[in-house]
Amino acid sequence: MEELISDINLSFQINHGHASLPMQTGTVDLIGFVQRLIADVANDPRAAAYPLSMDSEEQRLELLADEKLLYRALQNVLLNAVIHNPEGTNIHVTIRKDGHGFAEITVSDDGQGMDEHMLNHLFHKYYRGAAAGSPMRGLGLGLSIVKSLILAHGGTLTAESEVSKGSSFHIRLPVL
Repeated sequence: MEELISDINLSFQINHGHASLPMQTGTVDLIGFVQRLIADVANDPRAAAYPLSMDSEEQRLELLADEKLLYRALQNVLLNAVIHNPEGTNIHVTIRKDGHGFAEITVSDDGQGMDEHMLNHLFHKYYRGAAAGSPMRGLGLGLSIVKSLILAHGGTLTAESEVSKGSSFHIRLPVL
């Protein structure tokens, strides 16, 4: 219930422009940050049956970010991979630096994937897509909030998916 109230509050703040977001930025080591996040998600009872892994070409990548808001965004993407896939689905995070001053974070899974309709509406506020036979969960705010938080950090968020083959979420964030 607390999570839902927090999502509604954050959604309201986002609707009124990024200026109302309580951004408190500082230098963040993205590699260590994501390693801690994955450990936290792996310790969530909902993720017990989901192998989580990470690799990075870099030892350290620094960016300017609000740790709390970035954590919330990336945690949502990882937990969605858990919640919307069958047990045993592999979830992998890759981090690399592109040649244009951005870190690329890819969260991919080999789960049930999404059809084109779901993929096209994924980041729309209140859209609650569910695979055939799966229950509807949440308010449909999570990924629209994630996209807004990534945009507020100067980044981008895209997704690709294929039914029965899995999904990948691509997050690009500017690095220092």
